[in-house]
Amino acid sequence: MRKCVISLACVLISFNSRAQTSKPSAKEPGSQRQEDAFQKHFDTARTFQIAGDREYAATEYKTFLAEALRRVARLRTRLGQYEQAEKLFEAGLSVAPEDPDLRLDFAAMRLEQNNF
Repeated sequence: MRKCVISLACVLISFNSRAQTSKPSAKEPGSQRQEDAFQKHFDTARTFQIAGDREYAATEYKTFLAEALRRVARLRTRLGQYEQAEKLFEAGLSVAPEDPDLRLDFAAMRLEQNNF
């Protein structure tokens, strides 16, 4: 199961990086901090997995995976691919049901569709 989650996260990250048309500019320091935090969750998870602390590694992988799913769902929303975005948001919420960013972005998508 863990290998499946890690593989899915890697696929989502590579898809996300190819789907974006531009990188954060120097004028967007908040974007760089988000990227750093995103990478930090993955790196921390890997470090604790290697060290044998599976519980903490799993927690960090879940945070990382939820964020990856949220990002791809937001891209799908921007592309008007609402069905695919909804599935991605739901997958993210199954991993991190209390994640406020996931919940907010999912609600925003539904509002955009007048589906609330």
